[in-house]
Amino acid sequence: MNLDIPQQRISMLIDELLWPEQPLGREVTGYKETVPSITREQLLNYVACRYMPNNAVLSIAGNIQHEEVMAQIKPRFDKWAAAELMTSYITNDKQTEARLRIEPKDIEQAHLCLAVHGFSHSHPQRFTLDLLNTVLGGGMSSRLFTEIRENRGLAYDIHSYTEHFLKSGSFTIYAGVDPEKVEIALAAILEEVTKIKQGIMASELTRAKELSKGRLYLRFEDSQNVALWYGSQEILTQQILDIDDVISIVDAITIDELKEVAEEVLTDSGLNLAVIGPTKEDSLIKEEPLRQLLKT
Repeated sequence: MNLDIPQQRISMLIDELLWPEQPLGREVTGYKETVPSITREQLLNYVACRYMPNNAVLSIAGNIQHEEVMAQIKPRFDKWAAAELMTSYITNDKQTEARLRIEPKDIEQAHLCLAVHGFSHSHPQRFTLDLLNTVLGGGMSSRLFTEIRENRGLAYDIHSYTEHFLKSGSFTIYAGVDPEKVEIALAAILEEVTKIKQGIMASELTRAKELSKGRLYLRFEDSQNVALWYGSQEILTQQILDIDDVISIVDAITIDELKEVAEEVLTDSGLNLAVIGPTKEDSLIKEEPLRQLLKT
């Protein structure tokens, strides 16, 4: 990841706020201070503790035959010995108050991420949260895009997204805004967050379901995505859901379930706000007004 690019840097900042002093909140590729200190022995030890057959999944999709693939794979992996796995990383999602971080940068536009903790890959309401995301900021017909960008003209780009990990997850709203409108834009975003906790309309639910299912069908047209779909489920949950399973789950989601998930996830004490803004004196992002907005 190139941390000189604002959109990538803001993504890293929000992860640090969500999971402070935890592996999940650190940059995968490392930092300038840490990478040069890594030794060859450390790399080999890591590979020995992680890259082993009892911690690996080979997922293949395409015009193939199972027996033919196995005949090619077996000679290459026969001598790969299993060993004791390294203890899994522990994540802590507990949060009792809103967190804020502002980073000045020599840029024209301000970038902000507002995030809360979400659901893991195995959480039973994972797909409900994904559907909530579609309604709030998952497309050009979403509430955030329509209200914040089209109606109010407060953002050049605004969208939301979910991430699901082994034992944790997140729900994030991103916006690129005029530095002088950061406070106004944040207030408007928080207003939409409050509104969606009050419920959604039946037409929104139907539109979100059809959009989500359409994206899933398109995803399955690519063999690499199919392999990633099945492989990630096998290694993370050991439970395989095919496309029909997911379609059935999405179709069964109700307005009441969306409201319950919104109330559970979108809590004031769980808010995390990261902002990257210009360094010019007349465009500096003020901390106190943003903190007050996070408390309202």
